[in-house]
Amino acid sequence: MNTWQKYILRESSVSELLTISREFLASWSPEALAQLPEACRPGRIKGEDDVFFWRDELVGEYCSRAARGDATSPIRDLLAYFSAAAERAVELQVEFDPMKSIPPLFSEKSIPRLFTSTQTCNAR
Repeated sequence: MNTWQKYILRESSVSELLTISREFLASWSPEALAQLPEACRPGRIKGEDDVFFWRDELVGEYCSRAARGDATSPIRDLLAYFSAAAERAVELQVEFDPMKSIPPLFSEKSIPRLFTSTQTCNAR
């Protein structure tokens, strides 16, 4: 596991994951990016959908080149990063439970009382 993949695993939110993805791309020199086909040069990472987009683009390019016996290292490196980042993004989505972040409308004590009061009115 390389250093960037370790960074990905420690991120606890999608926004942190996007920040580390931007830092990863900024670590590439213009010369290294120039070795990639133009269609495989990631631009700005604005949202998590960009992570999934670049993973899918790089998978297609890597597979087509590998079929021709030309699997270049820079594409493989980018693909490894974006695959790990996409996997972590999915994990972070699953860990987020919006129902836990919304305060309850009623307390646990108020719900039985509401139903109990209806029953006592009808019993009279």
